[in-house]
Amino acid sequence: MLELFRTIAGCSILLLTFSAYGCASHSDSREIDLTFALSGNAVEPSRSIDAEHPVPPFRIETTEGDVLDSSELVGQRPFMLVYFATWCGVCRTTLPMVQFVLDHYDPDIEVYGVVMDDANTWDRVPAYLEKYDIDYDLVRAERFPRFAAAYSPSGIVPAVTVVGRRGFLVHYQHGYSRQHFPRLVEALASAEAQR
Repeated sequence: MLELFRTIAGCSILLLTFSAYGCASHSDSREIDLTFALSGNAVEPSRSIDAEHPVPPFRIETTEGDVLDSSELVGQRPFMLVYFATWCGVCRTTLPMVQFVLDHYDPDIEVYGVVMDDANTWDRVPAYLEKYDIDYDLVRAERFPRFAAAYSPSGIVPAVTVVGRRGFLVHYQHGYSRQHFPRLVEALASAEAQR
């Protein structure tokens, strides 16, 4: 009996440790359909990001209806994508850290939020944005699933992707650890310096 208790306790600690670092897909949400064919002028990436190749091109819309086109970013200025969801507990730690970096290090970078909430939880997003003082443009992952998957290949939220001025991946982090803060500061400096 004591051995069974130790095994259960060990599994509980392991589960708590994993959930403290990142959130997997929400159990109440449906899976993102990566086979969805998008109509119109939108272009979604054909492959995932990596450090050895320029990032794949895209042309998508923000939740405000503005066009977000990689050709207007790459070669012009670096950009950062911040992935989060209202149901993600770890995001509540990462989002303030990202905002602190943006406020105190004043990087010259375009920032976009990629919201992983779907129709089941989307009504929670406005209050969440206000609570965490998120004022950057948003993209709904549900509407552009290939884009969301390509720029955050782990599929875990929270995630932060930093792309340098020349269009190469500078930094990718998912989940949360103490090392994310100094690495993000360093990545933003590298992204700005990339010519």
